[in-house]
Amino acid sequence: MCAQRETRDERRETKRLPLWVALITLAGAFLRFGYVYGEGDLDELIPSVLHLLDGSLFTQDWLVQAVTSGVNVRTYFLWLTALPSFVLPVWFTSVALWIGVMLALAYGVFGLGWEVTRSRLGAALAVPIALLVAVKWTLGANSLAYNMHVPEGVAWVIIVPAITLFLQRRWRLSGLVLGLAAWFHLLAAAQIALVLGVVGLAQAIAAVELDGRQLRADFIALLTFSGVFLLAALPILVPVVLDQIAPTDGPAQVVPPFYIHAQFRNPFHHLFFSFEPGHHLRFWPVVVLGLASGVWLARRGALRHGRALAVGGLLVAALCALAVVYVEITPVTLMAKLQFFKLTVLVNLVCSVFIAAALVELLPEALRRLGQWMLDQRRIGLAVTLGLVLVVGVLAVRGIGRPGALLFPVRHLASPLGEVEQWAQAETPTDALFAVPPSASSFRSFARRAIVADYAGFVFTDADMQIWFRRLIDIAPIPPPETGLGVVPVLDAAYQRHSPDDWRRLQSGYGIDYVLMSQDAPALPFSVAFENEGWVVYRLPEVAP
Repeated sequence: MCAQRETRDERRETKRLPLWVALITLAGAFLRFGYVYGEGDLDELIPSVLHLLDGSLFTQDWLVQAVTSGVNVRTYFLWLTALPSFVLPVWFTSVALWIGVMLALAYGVFGLGWEVTRSRLGAALAVPIALLVAVKWTLGANSLAYNMHVPEGVAWVIIVPAITLFLQRRWRLSGLVLGLAAWFHLLAAAQIALVLGVVGLAQAIAAVELDGRQLRADFIALLTFSGVFLLAALPILVPVVLDQIAPTDGPAQVVPPFYIHAQFRNPFHHLFFSFEPGHHLRFWPVVVLGLASGVWLARRGALRHGRALAVGGLLVAALCALAVVYVEITPVTLMAKLQFFKLTVLVNLVCSVFIAAALVELLPEALRRLGQWMLDQRRIGLAVTLGLVLVVGVLAVRGIGRPGALLFPVRHLASPLGEVEQWAQAETPTDALFAVPPSASSFRSFARRAIVADYAGFVFTDADMQIWFRRLIDIAPIPPPETGLGVVPVLDAAYQRHSPDDWRRLQSGYGIDYVLMSQDAPALPFSVAFENEGWVVYRLPEVAP
């Protein structure tokens, strides 16, 4: 009975992260990174949601049609966003889900920190460290949390509690939760499932000399974990696998898929020797400090699941080394698509937990008591934090100070490009097709009009990659560069150099209705439909049938 009572008390303790800690972390993340809507990585997501809500939009947009046809890695995320948007504006749904994701991640990080260290103050401190300080200090430009509503952020909300469940040996439930996470980001969920499976296998083998029956039970539990994960992930696994093995009648190969995927479009995800120096300068010190903290905690008896976490860390290192070999040295497209550097997000998270717990252990007893007292002041902390969040929100919406500068959607609408997009949405036919500079990743979302192609909007199947590359090089003709790092300004310059005859040829091939050009580009002999201080929109004459 005592053991049961202790277990219930421990479970209650894990739920004691004050809401004010999560809210202040949310406000801090906004003040550091801002909030983005409708541009960058969202170029393929927001327009696809808009198309699901209104089928008359983007009928001429190849990317939106590809993303919304059938079931693919974006489908469940799109419907998660689209369903509330039948009654709410898409922008409101997106910001509400982003806030929900950030708050849920805070509780997930706290739960993992508590499970690993049993330090309430350390677990609470791990929340701002993991989500505010070191959140983007990884390799491969991936992170636990983002400044926008994206599939990977949703998936990590589900994955982090699954890791905690696995450490608690609730393997069946952990497999189920990871399978659901795969609906939103298959790669992240599958990689974590692989790491946890190997960790469980190592634990089972290590226990063989102690109890053969326990070994047998562990193997059965691991098989159950794997089976439940695969079964829960079937709604996304089946269509993705079929899509990869099915023959295609797509376009002739322009360049190898590996080049498009790893070198040209995503070198910041795949090419270890092309990662920005700042990523290495931030990631490796966190790893060294995290490892030192973990060893120190283990020697003090203040660390739980130390062997499991060590095995997981070694496996992540091995998989990343494998990625270096089969991406940098011997290029393999499948290895690039597996994107094992995503696992450095897990390394960053665990190191953040170690560092937070070690910092708390190093505090004088008086400061530790003060920290515990602050965590217990729920009402005071919540009242103060709600006031702070309200002030930050008002400043952001009204465009005042740093908060106002970081609310990208509002700031963008007041920009010259935002004016063009609002005009296009209000004054052009719904089925109009625009040519825009490759860097204009916001046009689809804010203008709600189809475009030929841009650099940000990307689809990951081999056939669609070829379509994307061909269309992009058609509107911005350049020789294929060795790497895509720094290529966007080069593409923009090539786009602006098109002659009137070039645009007539492209119009004949794609059916372009409007061309968006910078005011700095040479004038074209076409009708001007709209212009402001930054941009001019030309209406191309109809092609004679």
